[in-house]
Order: sequence, then structure tokens, then C-alpha cells
Amino acid sequence: MVGFIFSPSTVGEIQSQIELWVFIATAVVLSLGFAFASAKGAKRRLTSNAFPMASCFAASTLSLVVFLFSGTPHIGILIADSIALACAYVVLPFAWGSILIREMGASPKRLLLVLAASYTVSFFIGYLSYLPSPFDLIRPIGAPALSALAWYACSRQVSAKTPSCNQASGSSRKGGSLYVLVLVLFLVSSIATGFINLGSVSYQPSFDTLIRDTLNIGVTASLLVIIGLSKHMERIKFSLIVVLAVVLFEGIFIATIFQQSWFFAGTGLMQTSKSCFSLLLYMLVLIEAAPKTNPEATILIRFVLPTAASSFISYLAVPFCASLFSVSYSDFWGLLSLLMGFLLGVFLFGFLSSIVVKYLPRSEQADAGGSEAAVVATMMKGEYGLTDKETEVLTLLLEGNTYKRIASLLYVSDSTVQSHAKSIYRKANVHTKQDLVDRAASMRDEIL
Repeated sequence: MVGFIFSPSTVGEIQSQIELWVFIATAVVLSLGFAFASAKGAKRRLTSNAFPMASCFAASTLSLVVFLFSGTPHIGILIADSIALACAYVVLPFAWGSILIREMGASPKRLLLVLAASYTVSFFIGYLSYLPSPFDLIRPIGAPALSALAWYACSRQVSAKTPSCNQASGSSRKGGSLYVLVLVLFLVSSIATGFINLGSVSYQPSFDTLIRDTLNIGVTASLLVIIGLSKHMERIKFSLIVVLAVVLFEGIFIATIFQQSWFFAGTGLMQTSKSCFSLLLYMLVLIEAAPKTNPEATILIRFVLPTAASSFISYLAVPFCASLFSVSYSDFWGLLSLLMGFLLGVFLFGFLSSIVVKYLPRSEQADAGGSEAAVVATMMKGEYGLTDKETEVLTLLLEGNTYKRIASLLYVSDSTVQSHAKSIYRKANVHTKQDLVDRAASMRDEIL
């Protein structure tokens, strides 16, 4: 968003520096203010129709006014535009998140699929920037207003329906370490893009940007496939992190080794990884926020503030430091790339090692017990005429999982699991879970 709203200007100009400082400061103040205000009041302001619609339309209108000025716009208009854009920047992630949590909180996989699909489609819309005027203005100027209209239509549809269950599984609540890892990778990619941008905030359509937009579509489409094919939430999270880390490392490698022929591809991959890390960060935050009664503070503090920090790093901090020390992009890009790669490698090695040490013995034990439970469940399927889904639920029950845990593994509601369990009890002619476990144990003893 930042790359579009201040186009065409550069960080080196005092005018755009003021705009950026006002924009980032306003976003931070609003996020902290809403997060630490009364939860009920913050949610009412952010999700009411008035505030999102007013801030987004004001942002689009003022951006259009700034664009129409043939000369330098008045500083008052620029500041007003920056404040309105900051309001939209803060309110849109939460407003959309509240709908997604309400509608899909009980199905984290579906939530991730919707987010990945919407990201992919948004990058297709980005090709409008390469069309002649006025179509090229739809993306940089019309985006806030269009998003607000879409949000309003969806919120009206949601309010007309019975609220869906917004309680995510217990396993989805955990993931602090994954969030920290994604946040570190996101901020590191922000440092890299700060050097790539050379201090430029503007987004001028070119062959370089075309490569990046195309790579964005390819990577996000790959994430969509990964989410769709994976069955377990933890596997989805780890797969996405690994894929995006590889994209970031690959971009660093290509930009460093092949600076002449493949430089645009390498920098495009690095910028793509930043965009997708932002998406993954949003995914993790929404999954964590879903079980909470008041998720607004989580979304604002753990997503909006980090993205504001990313913009600060990319467009203010890194260019300022480079200017202060009179260092250009080409002076130490190779050394910086290798250093970032080394630091990321150490971080990933330490993180993954801790995961292996902590979970490997437990996983091996669970796999051994799981295969035995599957054999017994298959026998009971033939004995009592269970369906495939009932057999799957029975296997997980015999492994010692609770109803809530089974619901999270199968991406269904708790009531659905209970319904399958009741059917299993009826067919097996038992009345409690312990009776079912005893029946399975006796069948296992017969096998042995």
C-alpha cells in the first residue's frame, strides 16, 4: 500500500518524508489507541459501518485530489491524505479479520484458503497498473474505497445470517514460536527490500515491477495448493514457512551471484517473500485471534503494528542509514546478502532443532500407537459396519484424542465429531468412551 499511495515521490524529498512520518505515526497511534481502549468500544468503532467507510473513501478521495494537482499539493492536503490513508491502513485488516473469524473461525483451513485465494486474485488486479490512464489509477487510488465497498457488502451478508461458530481448536491457539519466526523473517525481508528500493517509495510500472507481480501470483498460488493438499494445520504452517524461507534465500542468492542477468528476478523473489510473509503473519494472527472473545487487540498489535514497522524499516530507516554513511546499494549488497542469509540460517537451524528435540520422541510414540489404533479401528469397521468417516473418528478416539482435538484434525465442528461418536457407540452397542476403548482392547488382545 505504501508504495502506491505516495507515488511518485522519493524518500530523499522532504515532502515525502513528512508524508511517511505522518502516515506511520498515525497508524501506530491509532493501533495502540484502539488496542488498549475498552475492547467493546474499540470493536464497535472499527466494525461499525461509519468508520471503515468514511476513512477508506476519504483516503481514496484525497489521494485523487493529490494526483490531480499539476504542481506540488498544499502541505495540508498531503498531511490530511496521509492521516486518512493511515486510518484505512489500520481499519481494513481488522474489519476484514472480524468477518473471517466470525465466518470461518471453526475451520482454520478454510480461512487460510480464502486468504491465500484473495491474495492471488489481488495480484491479478495489480496488472491494471500497466493499462493506460485512468485504469491505472484503480489500484493505487481506488483500492481503499473498493475494499470498503466489498467489506460493507460482505458484512451485510454476514449480519443477515446466523453467526457461525468462532471457536477455533485448542491446537490452533498455540503457535507463539511460529509467529516469532515469521515476524523475524518478515522484518529481515523488509531490511532487504529497503536496500532494493534505494529509498524510492513510488511504484512506477516497469519490467522490474512486472516480474515482481508475476512472481507474487506464482508464489501465492503455490501457497494455495499447499494449503489445499495438506490435511493437518501444523503441517500447513510449517510447509508455508519453509516455502517462503526458501523463496527469500533463493532471492538473496540470485541477486548476489547473478547481479547482471538475473538481478530483477532475485530482487523480485525477495519482495515477493516479504508480501507473502505479511500474508502468513496475518493468517497466524487470525488463527490465534479466533478463539478469543475480543480479538481486536491481537490483530492490531500483532499484525498492523509489525506491518507499520516494516514500512518504517523499508522506506525510512534503511535509506536514512544508507544516506548517513554515504553507502550505495551496490557497495555492500553482496556482503549484506550473505550476512542476512547466515543469520537466517542460524535462526532457522536453532528453531527447527528445538522443535525436533521437543516433539520427535512424542511424535514417534504417537505414530507407533496410531498404527495399532488404525488396525483395530479397521477391524471394528468390518465388525460393526462403520462408515469411512466413523472409522477415521474411531481411530483418533482410540489414540486418546478428545472430541475438540479430533474436530481440529478433521477440520469439522465439535458437534459433528459428537454425532459420529454417538453413531459408533450405537453400532458397537456401547454407552461410553471407556466401554468403546475396552471393546477395542479386547479385539486387540484377540489379534495378539
